[in-house]
Amino acid sequence: MTTTRNGRVRATTDETAIAVPGSLSGVGLELRPGLSLTEWTTVGSALSRVEGAYRWWLGDWLTYGAAEYGETYTDAMATTGLEYDSLAKCKLVAERIEFRRRRLNLTWSHHREVVALVPDEQDEWLQRAEANDWTVKELRAWIKGSKPKPLPVHTPLLRFCQGLDTPVIVAQMLRVYFPDAETAFDATGGDGGFWDGSEPVAVTALYIDPQHAANGEVADFRRVGYDDDSFDVALFDPPHIADGGGDSIMAEKFGTYADADLPDVIRDGAREAWRVARLGVIVKVTDHVHGQRYVLESDWVRQAIGQPPYDEVYQVRSGAMIDPKWEEQLSAYNNGSTYLIFRKGEQRHIGRG
Repeated sequence: MTTTRNGRVRATTDETAIAVPGSLSGVGLELRPGLSLTEWTTVGSALSRVEGAYRWWLGDWLTYGAAEYGETYTDAMATTGLEYDSLAKCKLVAERIEFRRRRLNLTWSHHREVVALVPDEQDEWLQRAEANDWTVKELRAWIKGSKPKPLPVHTPLLRFCQGLDTPVIVAQMLRVYFPDAETAFDATGGDGGFWDGSEPVAVTALYIDPQHAANGEVADFRRVGYDDDSFDVALFDPPHIADGGGDSIMAEKFGTYADADLPDVIRDGAREAWRVARLGVIVKVTDHVHGQRYVLESDWVRQAIGQPPYDEVYQVRSGAMIDPKWEEQLSAYNNGSTYLIFRKGEQRHIGRG
């Protein structure tokens, strides 16, 4: 037995049978006296597989019953005490995935993810999941990512986008400004708020917070480990709050830096995004009032990239996020953001050749 990166115990080929040196009943386990430590450990390994195996057993039992006696769900529900939906799922997976295709080191739920595929594709994805020790969530994401994404029908891209979700706006911008892009780099992946699966590009995300990095890379967006022009387009959504305290709602949601450091943080991140992008970048900023002065984050980005933007798009929300600790209102509450679009090469608003 070996332990995988996700903490699962991987059984060897000679551990496929679930049998114990003793007797099992509905109320306990009686083991034969004198077991060696190796034998006792093997029993534990077998028992750990029972929970995952019983769905296979039920599915095969139901399949047998259907073949021998016809429709048996009424009898099966009465016999097992289980609901129809639970039994039907077990039977579906058992029917669709032949015994020889099932993999001991993957859960029943892994196999359920591939039931809609043809047998050869089932083999391919199960093999990849086992070899890479993917979780069920990771297998689902890989399968989803491999499918061609139909382009959703969106309204035309508008200068002021009101009431549209962020992923819809991002997908529209990619189609309008970078229709020739095939890859995108998200320098500030966060919780994945830029993406809903409709983007017309393959996305590589970088994360600052490890808890969000199940399918991405943890690194500093000011010094990313990629060569120049590694991606067609880069997206950068920097933290824009300065001096946020530990109990600040805004800082908790968007991140925070010291007021003196924030300009360099945003400039450095914008330069890195520009460096790794072959066609151009999209930078999301929020110009706002802080510390009794107006903060023009958009100016910091323009300075870093060294040219005016190709275009700008504004996201307008119906309401603003307001921290209860704020006192007298002396400036407008912010209910929107600005997307600055910079294209490399031709800056006229013509199709790219």
